[in-house]
Amino acid sequence: MAKQKTSRKAFATTAAAVMAATAVTPVAAFAASTTSFPDVPAGEYADAINNLAGKGILNGFDDGTFKPNDPVLREQAAKILATALKLDTTGTENYPDVSPDNWSYKYIVAVTKAGIFGGDENGNFNPFANLTRQEAAKIIVKAFDFTGSSELTFGDKANIQSWAVPYVKTAVANGILKGDDQGNFNPNANIKRGDFALMIQRALNAVAAPQVESVSAINSTQAVVTFSNELGTATATNFTVDNGLTVIKAEINPENKKQVTLTFNKALVDKTTYKVTANGVTSVGGAELKEDSSAEFQYLVDVAETVQLKTTKFYNGDNILDAVVVKDKNGLQLDNSTLNIELSSTNTSVVDTNTGEVSGVTAPGSFYVEVKVKNGDEVIATTGAVKVDVAPSLELSSLDGVTIAADDTSTTGTDESVVSVAAYKNAKTNGNLKTSLKVDENLSVLNVFAKDAKGNIVAVDPSSATTVITNQTPTVANLSVSGSKFIINTIAPGTAKAKIKVGDFETEVTFTVVANSKVADATLSDTSVTLDTSTNNYAISKTVSIQLKDQYNKNFALPATSDTTVDGVLNFNDGSKITVTSSNTNIATATIDANGDIVITKAGTKGTANVSVQYKDADGKVVFTKSIAVTAKDFDAAVAKYDLVITSTNTVLDADNDANETGADDDDSITFVLNKLDKYGNVIGQETFDGSNVKLTATASVTSDQDFFAAPDYTGTTTGVISFDNDAAYKLVNTGTLKVVATVNGVAVDTVNVTYKNTDSVAKTATVNTANRVIDLSQLGIDAASAGIDVKDLVVGKLNATNTAYALNSILTLKDQNGNVIAPNWGSAGNDAAYLTDDTFVDFDYTVTNLDNVQLNSDTLSLVDAEKSGTATVVITAIKVYKDGSSATLLTDKLLDNPVSFNVTLVK
Repeated sequence: MAKQKTSRKAFATTAAAVMAATAVTPVAAFAASTTSFPDVPAGEYADAINNLAGKGILNGFDDGTFKPNDPVLREQAAKILATALKLDTTGTENYPDVSPDNWSYKYIVAVTKAGIFGGDENGNFNPFANLTRQEAAKIIVKAFDFTGSSELTFGDKANIQSWAVPYVKTAVANGILKGDDQGNFNPNANIKRGDFALMIQRALNAVAAPQVESVSAINSTQAVVTFSNELGTATATNFTVDNGLTVIKAEINPENKKQVTLTFNKALVDKTTYKVTANGVTSVGGAELKEDSSAEFQYLVDVAETVQLKTTKFYNGDNILDAVVVKDKNGLQLDNSTLNIELSSTNTSVVDTNTGEVSGVTAPGSFYVEVKVKNGDEVIATTGAVKVDVAPSLELSSLDGVTIAADDTSTTGTDESVVSVAAYKNAKTNGNLKTSLKVDENLSVLNVFAKDAKGNIVAVDPSSATTVITNQTPTVANLSVSGSKFIINTIAPGTAKAKIKVGDFETEVTFTVVANSKVADATLSDTSVTLDTSTNNYAISKTVSIQLKDQYNKNFALPATSDTTVDGVLNFNDGSKITVTSSNTNIATATIDANGDIVITKAGTKGTANVSVQYKDADGKVVFTKSIAVTAKDFDAAVAKYDLVITSTNTVLDADNDANETGADDDDSITFVLNKLDKYGNVIGQETFDGSNVKLTATASVTSDQDFFAAPDYTGTTTGVISFDNDAAYKLVNTGTLKVVATVNGVAVDTVNVTYKNTDSVAKTATVNTANRVIDLSQLGIDAASAGIDVKDLVVGKLNATNTAYALNSILTLKDQNGNVIAPNWGSAGNDAAYLTDDTFVDFDYTVTNLDNVQLNSDTLSLVDAEKSGTATVVITAIKVYKDGSSATLLTDKLLDNPVSFNVTLVK
């Protein structure tokens, strides 16, 4: 929710302070004050109108009505805002159409001085003009200094005038304005008096700190706290309760944000009065309750009157008795453990009527159960016969997303076409889901992920006998099933759609098929060459390599060829060809070999020529034509200077793991030669690197990165190599420049700057959510009196017993060098730490202090007295990343800038 500035907010310390506006002069439009109007029906209008009228901010008409559907005049809006904001009404303002004798003059002066209202292009205020909805948005935003912005989804948003768009976005972001039942905003319609009252009330609520109005129990372990206005944030740590209770959960009601449901660590006691105190909660506008606000409630239990099931859908492992809700005549939910509950069923092979457990379900089915509440032999409440449905496992409820992968066992030995849920989540977080493929990527696998009935993301398994696929775009692509995979059969470019039905789950998936790569362009290793016509014969020929590019600007391999060239023509088996020709064969000749290398050779005559390189597709269409400028002249025998040249395909150093990469992707190293040049700049040879008289040095722009580079290596006699060391892929987080200098006999003769980076994701920063944590050990399945929770689980999270969802969420967030969140495999079975990749994991150092009824034993925090809650402070001193292997190797312990701490409360 957007926050507000404070320029006109000092008045809004509490809602009461804001709305205790001074009495105003009665006028025709706002006559005698009242807090109840016969023409305002019960509902949101009535709450806002009565509240504001009771505070003197607005009034009704002489006949006692409010007329909520009438329009608001500009002078009326001025009076309402000036009163609500308690603005200074002294001073003067020269509006030709507003007399100082008019009742509204002082309010118009006030809102003008405050910068809320202004005149038109003629200097008039137009006091009797109706206020439109978009104008109302503007003055409310300006009056309350609201900030923030929300994307507009109104169906008629195009009708909002450009000057009003930012104000409407801000008003929507702060919850001040909403659309109608059809989803339209109606910007040019007059704002109704009732709607304007709602806007003012919402604005006041947004800037006023919430106050506790009442508390009432809803069952033996929960109560609802009602606040004076809507809440933006509320956590368990914002609440305290007397009589030995601890709040372990606080949830804002999404249907009524004035209400928060509190869950206590143990049951309430009949005929006991409890006091709930709130502090630190915030309103929807960000106003914080900074002083204790309290209310009391009495827990009174009557006999059971109604019993019902809160769900009639069950799965293996569920317990029907957990779904039983028993209430007394006052609507209070009773503690089932104190009641005599009897369960009967028409299918006792699936339901254990003693324990309520559901098991042995092999296929979906239905039967009847009855739940009775008894007092001795007397039945005091019953559900009657209730039909329940059972299924072997949780149903899938909605599609979460898809990603495409192909089997690449040739390099990894594993089938990479099957993407795990963890890998899918990671790719989704970092925006790396693949949702398109080329036509020739036929038989790739579409990995489909859905949310189950409890919100867990799971992979959709098509191996069920009930799987049905309806291909809606059969001329683009078709899905089929092979074992446990959705196989994509590509046909032609386009958007592919298919309906998938697995059991009762049905959804539509969409992906894109794009055209196969084809030659669209090319790059040449050189676009100009110089040949030596002297008797020195330093350069009698020059080889220029050609790199084909496809329509996606990706490297394209040469088509298959019969390995023969005729008269400068390289014919490919698919009917395409490359032709090279020289414009002057007396200067130079040109040929092309089967590898696509163009050899330009001197003919003996000085001068210039042009070598044309042309590619034609199988239909004879010219795809591209490239030119190489040729100069033939005499070279000088004396070395005038040196030129350090990169000879590798790649010109950027990338520390990423190149195990599966070739060519330009294999970029952990760069090779150099040191050319000798004559006085004309012609290459007349290459120096031999010996590491002493002729050598290379490399200096990183980030000093701390220097250790990531190995000492220069000299392959053969004329080639120098600059490369990363083995751990750079795991450690390097910076992008910088490597200064490579060639020296001859101690003299620096040339320099080349090379960019270095790491495209592998490496943890660079770590943040820990330091909010107080309340942990109910029983809810985590930790029931033994002396059992506790591992400190690691408090930080990195804890999976449930079946490893399908998190019973306790992580509070640690890791980001890589690009700011992307790294999604570790938190708490995976058998791991003592959280793995980031197959061979790196994160761990941390910590201390625990301020133990109160809590003990630490071998990294486990537990309660000393399980009947009481306990507290402790966990201090995280370092977050570390290790490289796995025969022994773990520390890669970094610098992810935290400073130690951080959080308080934890344990209850059971």
